[in-house]
Order: sequence, then structure tokens, then C-alpha cells
Amino acid sequence: MSVLTSSNNCDVEELDKIYERIVAVLAAGENQYIPRCSKNYFKFWWTEELTALKQAAINTDRLWKAAGKPRSGQNF
Repeated sequence: MSVLTSSNNCDVEELDKIYERIVAVLAAGENQYIPRCSKNYFKFWWTEELTALKQAAINTDRLWKAAGKPRSGQNF
């Protein structure tokens, strides 16, 4: 950081080096402190049946929206 305090003028190369250092520190912190886990780690209870039910709910919602979001009737 002495680059910024020693002079009021910084060239592009010095700024690029500072930027690269900042990015490297952030990446090192991420690797050290942010846990890595598989996609389904937090939803160990999720099953194929729940996936099918979710898809059915999504399909029903799309049909309801396509029908103009009726407030009564068969599509409601």
C-alpha cells in the first residue's frame, strides 16, 4: 500500500497490481472461510416425490396465469 501513500500519481500498472492484490486476498478469504458442499447438502430430505409435486405446482401456476389469473371458476 506504500504505492498510494508515497505519491499522488499512480499509473495504470500500479493500479492493476493493487487490484490484483485485493482480488487475491478476497479469493484467499473465500477459500478459507466459505464452506463448500454439494448441491443437495442442505436438502437431504428432498425426494423425487417432492420434485414431482413441485413441478405439478409450477405447471398449475402457469396454467392459472395463462388463463388470466381468474378469481373464480375451474381454473381458480
